[in-house]
Parts: sequence; structure tokens; C-alpha cells
Amino acid sequence: NDRYNAACSWALANMPDSAFEELYINASKGKFSEYDFLIADSDFENLYGDVRWNEIKEIVKTNKEKAEANFDMKLKAELEAIYNDDQKYRLQIVAIGEKYGWGTGEVDSLTKKLNPIIRYTDSINQQKLTNILDTYGWLGPEVVGEPGNSAFFAVIQHSELEYQEKYLPLMREAVQNGKARADQLALVEDRVALRQGRKQIYGSQFSQNPVTKEVFVSPLEDPDNVDVRRAKV
Repeated sequence: NDRYNAACSWALANMPDSAFEELYINASKGKFSEYDFLIADSDFENLYGDVRWNEIKEIVKTNKEKAEANFDMKLKAELEAIYNDDQKYRLQIVAIGEKYGWGTGEVDSLTKKLNPIIRYTDSINQQKLTNILDTYGWLGPEVVGEPGNSAFFAVIQHSELEYQEKYLPLMREAVQNGKARADQLALVEDRVALRQGRKQIYGSQFSQNPVTKEVFVSPLEDPDNVDVRRAKV
């Protein structure tokens, strides 16, 4: 991810040699395979006229074909649809918050409008994910791809406490087996801890004073060493 972002920055700065250096490392050594994401990324428009751009695309396309050889395409598509449904309304709120500022009337109005839709969508996603988990277990990115794999986290993160408590042990096991990301587990751990009346571990959860609109870190265990715990995930 860091090398990809570096390549974007070099390309936007119109320094193609440095951009291609990062892209070649990512594609050849890192086996970067997100072909559709790459060609849709407008950050690389300055590179389109360079012959090296076609070389990069071919390497990434080959990586994609190899990576998807063992994919379960049906489950991949189903999980990606779940992930997109989970995110699309929340991203609308984020976009308005970034445009007008959090705590503004625009955000409050859109949130009030979308919250019932989000709750309904979440309930449907939970049913779909339960069926997948109970049938196949936790599927890693080598089977369903990165977005599909992230659907497990997103649905659990946005579910009620009972659902989170049910699948948190499975998520911990998935992290140990390399089938889920430790940073995503940290977010779920924090949210569950606070809902259970305990202090969060990684400081990922925030609260807002309803009167002053001041944002602050929710109760945190051993704040002085939180960066040590974050580094581990």
C-alpha cells in the first residue's frame, strides 16, 4: 500500500521515473494484482503516454489472472456485493461530513434519512454473512479476494453486540491463520470492549460531546503504551 501510494504521489508530481520504480517493485516483487483498480486510478494519467505504463499493466494483469486461478468466483462476487452494500450509504455520509464539516445540519439531515436504510441493509448483510460463515467458515483473500475478505469485518463491525460476540473468536482465529487482517480485528476488539463496559485497547473509537461537538477518545486502557499495542497490529 505504501509503495502504491508513493507511485501515485510521484505520478501526480510528474516524476515518472520514480513512479515507475515503485510500480515495478509492487508488480514484480509484491505481486500486485488489482488490475481494475490500477487502470481506473486517475492519479496515473501522467504515465499513460509512456511505454512503461503498458508493461506495468501487463504484469499486473498476469498477476491478477494467477491470483484468481484459485478464487471461488461465486462467493467472491457475493461477498463483494455485501461489502459494497455495507459501505455505500456510509460513504455518502462521510462525503457530506468532509464537505460541510461534522456536526453540521447537512450531516444530521442525511444521517437521519439514511440510518433506517443502513440498519435494514445491515440486517440483510448479517443474514447473508451468517450463511456463508456457517457453511464455509472464514474465507481468506486467496479464495475471495481482498474486498470480499473485508466484507466479513465490515458486517461484524457494524452489527449489534450479540452478533459481534458470536463471531469475534472466529475472527481472532482467522487473523492467526492469515485469513483476516489484524488492524481490522483491533477495531472490532475496541468496539466490543466499549459495548461491554470495558476500556478499549487500541484507541480506535471516538465519542462526541453533544453540546460542544468536541471529539475525544473513548475510555482507553493504559494510554501511555497505546502506540506499542497499535504497532503490533
